[in-house]
This record gives sequence, C-alpha cells and structure tokens, in this order.
Amino acid sequence: MKNSKLWIGIVCTFLLSVAGFAQAPVVPREAPQSSPYQRYTTYQVTFRYGLFKPQSGLSDYIDDMGTRNYSLAGEWVLNKSFAFGAQYTSNYFQKRLPRQVYETTSGAQISAVQTKTFSIQSLQATGKYYFADVTAIVRPYVQAGLGIAYADYTYYLGSLEGDSQGKFNFAAQAAIGTRVLFGRESHFGLDLQLNYQHIPFSYNEVSNASVAGGWVGIFYRWW
Repeated sequence: MKNSKLWIGIVCTFLLSVAGFAQAPVVPREAPQSSPYQRYTTYQVTFRYGLFKPQSGLSDYIDDMGTRNYSLAGEWVLNKSFAFGAQYTSNYFQKRLPRQVYETTSGAQISAVQTKTFSIQSLQATGKYYFADVTAIVRPYVQAGLGIAYADYTYYLGSLEGDSQGKFNFAAQAAIGTRVLFGRESHFGLDLQLNYQHIPFSYNEVSNASVAGGWVGIFYRWW
C-alpha cells in the first residue's frame, strides 16, 4: 500500500510539472541586429597610388609609364548600392631624350638633353554603383566622374625651359574596380581600380590628353 501511494505521488507530481511547463509563456528570440552600415548613411575616404600610361594624342609627346600618380577621394554612401563624392587626382609624366642639337623658340641652337614633362591636376564629382551588399567582403563597382583639370605641358633643354603651356580643361573619367573589406564590420579595406581619364588638351604635338592605368588604395569607412 505504501509503495502504491508513493508511485501515485510521483505520477501526480510529474503531471503537474508538465502542465505547468506547457502553460509557461514562450519568450520570443531576439531578432539578430543588422549591420550599422546597412542601417545608416555611411562615409568613405580613400587614398590611392597608381601607375598610368599616356593615351591618345598625349602618347605622341610622352609614351613612358608614369609612376607619380596619387588620388584622394571622399564618398557619401546614400544606400547599399549608390555612392556620390569628389576625387582629387594628380598625374605626372616625364621622358628624357639623348643629348643632341635642338633649336630654341628664339631660333638659337643648343646642344642639350631634352626633358619632356606633362602633369594633370583634376578635381571631379564622382558617382559609383556597387554590385554587392554593404557587408560583403568583396564589393565590385563601376564609377564615373566629371569635373575640371589643369594640364601643364613643359619641356626643358638642359636646365632651360624650352616651351610651356598650361590651362584649365574639362575632365571626365570612367572606372571599374573592387573593394575588399578586412572584415564584415571593419572600418578599413583595400581598393583596386582600373581607370581611364580624358582631357581635351591640345598644344603642339599633344591632342586630347588621355591617360589609363590602375590604382591600389586603402579606404576608411564610418557611419
């Protein structure tokens, strides 16, 4: 009899426990928080170094690769795909020719090493479209730019300036590239870009000074 009462007590306790558990309120799981880069407008600053080659009419004057090319860009990312901003770019090209006899603009003749130089300082408004989400590690993009540029044509005969011409021009660019984040929520990343820039500068043997090349840069983003 005692064993029967003991088993009845155990069964009743178990049934009451199950009933209480079934009536307990279910606490919903918290939804995972989205990235702040998905919730807010964000900003980016990018510094680039590049190698560029003269194209079009500029290659008739200088055809050597330029190694002194720098760019600084700032962007306002409106949503997950579009960004707008401004970009400053500096390009410099130089080529030296063997010593020979040249005629100066005044008609005199001089034996000297000729050094050709051409520089571009441009400031352009840019627009960019990304093909991947803002938290993707790899984000391919296309970019276009429009603005003004100051182009300077100068060559030297020895240490003497042979001829020079500098003026402001319209400038346009087109680019494709990709950004590689150091982490999904990282502030820093790597920027790789192929870029073509056109400037309708014409003087002497130069016409339509275009340049093409590649950038490697580091960017910082925040929100």
